[in-house]
Amino acid sequence: MKREWCFVLVIVLLCSCSNGKSPKVGSEQGTKVLIEQLEHTYQQGDWETTLLLIDSLRKMDAYGNIQPIEAECYIGLGDYDKAIALLTDVVEEGTAHNIYYHYNALGTAYYYKGDLEQAAEMYKKSIELRPTYARPYIHLGNLYAQQGDKEESIRYYLQAISLFAENRFYAEVIEYANIVLEMDATNIEALNLKQYALFTTGEYREALNIGGYLDELLEKQGEWNERHINWLFTGLSAYRCGKYTLARDLIGNAMRYQEVVQVYGWLGYCYLSAAYTKLGDEDLAKQAKAAAKSIDAEGVDECIKELLAGGDEE
Repeated sequence: MKREWCFVLVIVLLCSCSNGKSPKVGSEQGTKVLIEQLEHTYQQGDWETTLLLIDSLRKMDAYGNIQPIEAECYIGLGDYDKAIALLTDVVEEGTAHNIYYHYNALGTAYYYKGDLEQAAEMYKKSIELRPTYARPYIHLGNLYAQQGDKEESIRYYLQAISLFAENRFYAEVIEYANIVLEMDATNIEALNLKQYALFTTGEYREALNIGGYLDELLEKQGEWNERHINWLFTGLSAYRCGKYTLARDLIGNAMRYQEVVQVYGWLGYCYLSAAYTKLGDEDLAKQAKAAAKSIDAEGVDECIKELLAGGDEE
């Protein structure tokens, strides 16, 4: 079971005590030590020790909105009913901070209990309260996959992947795009998002390979606007792989289309200028550089200088 709340644990505990007050000054150091211990035991999956530490925090009036973590401990111990009872009390009271976390946790408790209908309802409530929170979309993707509903599973996974991309969680983008592609190897949206994440994280060769596959799919489907954008990102990947002729051709073709220039013009012209320079065509390099500066002069010289620091063409 993944530790879903560990990255917000310290903030939740220190900033949202159960009575709305901050910990007393004299107890702050002790609270900090307990939180550090709790984070360690929680991430190790030591549920019994984590529950003891939570109880200690409760006695110090520093319990906070940690019920989702307490519930996960009960889930880890197989006591699903206790987790459900704990979280149901919280959501029915309706005063907890970040209550969408609690609905998500409640969905997970129902999921492990085997009540998928209730689990789905709780996950959807979490989404209703915070549409930009990615985790319940993932859980719904898992749930519908378990039920054999591939279409719904993919739909929820893709919504989560888009949110991960917007928030720059690129490892998660790649992880869940791969899950979608296992179910549908020709899913354009998953391929696009995965290619973007790979490029952004420096995995240029894999991004280049995906770009070639995407181009074939987009051509067959007649998706010309998306194909033009794919040419651009595949060209950027080609440049980073030292394939300057291919980069020039792909980026040059992409930049003929207004839908590409409107969104990616500055970046495309910077790369195109660098590609022309690498290939010894200084006149066209200057033209592309001027086109980039006509969009926004700031940073063009620095961007091109960085791009030119690469090696010779492969």
